[in-house]
Amino acid sequence: MGMDRNTVIGFVLLGLLLFVYLFVSTKNSHELEKQKKIAEDSIANVKAHQQALTKLQDTAKSRVALGDTLHGFNKALGGSEQRITMENELLKVVFSNKGGQPVEVELKQFKDYDSTPVKLLDPAMESRLSYSINTGQAQVAQIADLYFEASQPIKNSDGSQTISFRLPAPDGESIIHQYTLYPDNYLIDWNVTVNNPEKLFTQGNFNLGWRSTLQKIQKNILNERQLTSICYYEDNNFDYIQSKSERTFEKPVQWVSVSQQFFNTTLIAKSSFSSGAVHMVKETADSSNVVARTDISLQAKIPAA
Repeated sequence: MGMDRNTVIGFVLLGLLLFVYLFVSTKNSHELEKQKKIAEDSIANVKAHQQALTKLQDTAKSRVALGDTLHGFNKALGGSEQRITMENELLKVVFSNKGGQPVEVELKQFKDYDSTPVKLLDPAMESRLSYSINTGQAQVAQIADLYFEASQPIKNSDGSQTISFRLPAPDGESIIHQYTLYPDNYLIDWNVTVNNPEKLFTQGNFNLGWRSTLQKIQKNILNERQLTSICYYEDNNFDYIQSKSERTFEKPVQWVSVSQQFFNTTLIAKSSFSSGAVHMVKETADSSNVVARTDISLQAKIPAA
């Protein structure tokens, strides 16, 4: 029901005029009381209508404001998940258009404790990469919650494969996640291309969050937990945390790695991250197949286009 401000005012004035007319024209006191009651009920009804209409207006305004705020991001806020697979001799990688990122990474040539292929990333685990973008004035969204438009993998002349995910965005803005898988190689190349970064990132700040849940791979999980660590290369120096739970980076970081006894997943920057922090909690329950949970945050500056 569309109700503008003038319609609401009209209802209020109608109620007041009805009350005045009935009060002046009625001479019988008994009838007056009766008519006053009717008038009061009428005014009460008018006020109820007014309140209901005001509420509807506020809701409508909120929806309009939300629509204005999110602009063309509405398409990215909802959708259906698509999964696309790329693989080489060593890796099988499954990508999702939700977040435009890998959700499963399988090592073809290694088996875990129950003789199934080792998975460094599994959809059943709570693991994801994400960063925030501006979707409007004082509105932000996590990239991992948005739906990208996915392309099909392309085979390149050097034998590598490339897949791209484009985030629908308004006003000439765009974000593209492009992944390249090389033949006979464990490296997955991830490029983030941003158009109009000054609109999408406040002061060009790129704040990347990497969350991972490490599942049991070896038979002796207690030993595996003990040997799990976060390694990093900060200011051209290697270090790691194993028993300590967290570390804050105050100097440039070239790479960060989650190391699980015999296997690791490493995020390597083409240009160093300016700062960041890592946090790790090792599971203690004997019945759990979770080795550890890690949270890593890394910051960088996006140059203006």
